[in-house]
Amino acid sequence: MENIILHFKKEKFVWLLILYFVLVLIFGIINHRFYLPDFAVYYHASKNFIGGEQVYNQVYGTTGTGIYKYSPFVLIFFIPFTILPEIVARLIYFWVIAAGIIFIMFYLERFLMQYFSPQQIPISSQRVLFFTFLVVVVHFHRELELGNVNLLLLFILIFSLSLILRNKEIPGGILIGITILFKPHFLLLLPLLLLRKKWLTFGLVILFIIFGLILPTVMVGWQENLNLHVDWFQTMSEHNTSSRLAENPNTIHHWLYITGLKYLLPLPGLIYTYAVIVVLSLIFLLGFLRNYKIEKQIDSDIKHAHFLFEFILILAIIPNITYTDTEHFLLSLPIVMFILIIMIQQHLPKKVIWYISIIGFLMYGGNWYEVWGDKLSVWIEHNGILGMGNIIIMGCAICYLERWRLEMGNRINNKEK
Repeated sequence: MENIILHFKKEKFVWLLILYFVLVLIFGIINHRFYLPDFAVYYHASKNFIGGEQVYNQVYGTTGTGIYKYSPFVLIFFIPFTILPEIVARLIYFWVIAAGIIFIMFYLERFLMQYFSPQQIPISSQRVLFFTFLVVVVHFHRELELGNVNLLLLFILIFSLSLILRNKEIPGGILIGITILFKPHFLLLLPLLLLRKKWLTFGLVILFIIFGLILPTVMVGWQENLNLHVDWFQTMSEHNTSSRLAENPNTIHHWLYITGLKYLLPLPGLIYTYAVIVVLSLIFLLGFLRNYKIEKQIDSDIKHAHFLFEFILILAIIPNITYTDTEHFLLSLPIVMFILIIMIQQHLPKKVIWYISIIGFLMYGGNWYEVWGDKLSVWIEHNGILGMGNIIIMGCAICYLERWRLEMGNRINNKEK
């Protein structure tokens, strides 16, 4: 008898997700943990914005631990929530994130399957959905508890990528511009757009960023908008110092620093930070040039698949090279699903890379506080296990891309014969 869990219909998977959301909500309320502290920051900062009060350098939220460090443009999206009592706004936003999880799981699965496993019948993808959820559920849970915008921004980015691949560069560029105004570390996507000659998309991103910087002027005037942006830039610079990058145990900067650089530099500065990013950029450029060379040899849609892979790989590495909280590792969801599609859909033998992938998944998504307890869970977090797992996953994804390209080449050669 086949395992029911691995072959349930999509409708049952949706109900499984809804049950999970309901349980998270109920236990959050029962345990007095339904604060959504990140959402509380957006909510109260937006209230201050429309009330003409100080937005930046203020402590917000029920837990009293949050400061607002996003652009003034972002506040506009949360103004409608301020009409409602905070508890009602929290409930609505919780279900907005929950709906986002459902949409991105199914949309991303169909999107990746279209480029990397188009020959498979739909029913076979249920295992991909289930195991992806199992790997990423810890990060989903954290997103739901905090009420952040990472999941929603990831959905926007994946949707914008699908638009660009369908030659709809204008809306694609606008959507990427929106995400950058929310979180500037998505600027890392711009060099890829230039390398892939997406001139229109690149131009629209820049234009919309400028538009987003100016837009709050309509509500508060030129001078106040300028003051808000000065406060924003100051807040970002204080939050993303080079020393903080080296202190974050999940970043590449930290690993390089503790393995030897600390004996040469008492405290890493901007030059060190930029050097790390330049080296990583050169490595990425070599990978891009290899992809470009292969595209010239194989006459197929592989160019689109390469662009897709490069896009989601950049998203995945962002938490490893910027100062962010652990919930930003949710950006690796597309890479996780890509690996599972190749592992499951192409029925790969259980070789060394297969087991390394499993280890990476466990390191990335295995820090379940309820299972390991406070002491071990904190040790896992403070020793960068999550960040290392993310790097392992990206390395495995690159290996699986090679495997997929080999299959594509063989398929094309067989057709020609």
